[in-house]
Amino acid sequence: MTPLPRLVTGWEAVLPAGLWIMGGKLMLCAARLVMQTHVAPQQVTFRLTKLSGRLSRIGFNVWRTRHGKWR
Repeated sequence: MTPLPRLVTGWEAVLPAGLWIMGGKLMLCAARLVMQTHVAPQQVTFRLTKLSGRLSRIGFNVWRTRHGKWR
């Protein structure tokens, strides 16, 4: 059984999909930087990585609900 795509809530649809995905990419870069420099505990890196995935997922859900449009 194929899972149905999650519907986008009202506040997620305010920003374009590209901004959500860009935010996810920036969070992933921040997580990598924190991991390489050892400025924070490992839990911070894990939380930043999880946030990055959440932002990317929101961006692709917004993109999917707008039928492939980035704006």
